[in-house]
Amino acid sequence: HVEVSSVVAVDAISGKDADRVMTLVMAAVNGLREDDDPMRVQTVYDEERARLRIMLLGGAQTSAELLRLVSALLESR
Repeated sequence: HVEVSSVVAVDAISGKDADRVMTLVMAAVNGLREDDDPMRVQTVYDEERARLRIMLLGGAQTSAELLRLVSALLESR
């Protein structure tokens, strides 16, 4: 069994963009198949600093897929 923990830190992100990223990441986690490794995700947006933190804990493959999703979402903003 392999488990990965990752923290994605995004600076200078608007509340609107942070909300979009958080919503889509949580939707992706909620849409995981039953045979996927369980994932735990926490998101925190600091409005004062315009900083988003996404913490991922779960299987390596599912974590990698979520990291690719986050990367694609952030590149599109």
